[in-house]
Amino acid sequence: MYLKKAFMLAIAATLYACDAGTGEGLDQNGLPLNGEEIIPLAANFHSIQTNIFTPSCATSGCHSGSAPAEGLNLSDANSFNNIVSINSEQFPSLNRVEPGNADSSYLVRKIEGTASVGQQMPRNRPALSVDKIQAIRDWIDNGAIGPTLTSLQNNIFTPRCTSCHSGPTPPADLNLEDGLSYSNLVGVKRPFDPEIRVVAGNANASFLIDKLENNNLGNSRGDQMPLGGPYLDQNTIDAIRYWIDQGAQDN
Repeated sequence: MYLKKAFMLAIAATLYACDAGTGEGLDQNGLPLNGEEIIPLAANFHSIQTNIFTPSCATSGCHSGSAPAEGLNLSDANSFNNIVSINSEQFPSLNRVEPGNADSSYLVRKIEGTASVGQQMPRNRPALSVDKIQAIRDWIDNGAIGPTLTSLQNNIFTPRCTSCHSGPTPPADLNLEDGLSYSNLVGVKRPFDPEIRVVAGNANASFLIDKLENNNLGNSRGDQMPLGGPYLDQNTIDAIRYWIDQGAQDN
């Protein structure tokens, strides 16, 4: 009797554990898709790739491999450069993603089912949830910032930083103008301090992130940037974080 009761309790515990979540964001083994941590759905490229493109689009026979559907490879290493400011093959007058304009982005029309050509995406699978579509829309409307230095330069450094950090004598000897930002950030120490502005592969160890997120600042570490605000929102900072964690390439 005791063994039977213990067995039933074990079964109940197992069922409870299996019902603890939807499994969204997990692979077939119940592990996070990125192998390390679950990335919450948010309006930034890293989250959209992890939660939407990789599990729902870059699947076998669809938008992956050497001959992807419509020539569109949405796998992790290829998606950004294949969608942002790139003409759609089905409707060439529209870009797949038009930075700053979700309504004019063919990708949005395809996932919402309003495109005049072809089927709603993902094909032959359930439509994306409202919150996932909204995350993509918000990401696009906010500039479609991605994991490349060019994107960060055009969307963040040039418009938000170079009003101060430019010219022959910039603050902290940090010139963030196009063509100069990489050599002044990656692997470069702060003046009179051993801290590295950008540690390739490690955003948490990068002084730039501390300055943007207001982490342990004050005294010799100065104030949050951009100086006096408005400060960058977390999705924008996360785009910089992702670029750094991916190796901070000059791309």
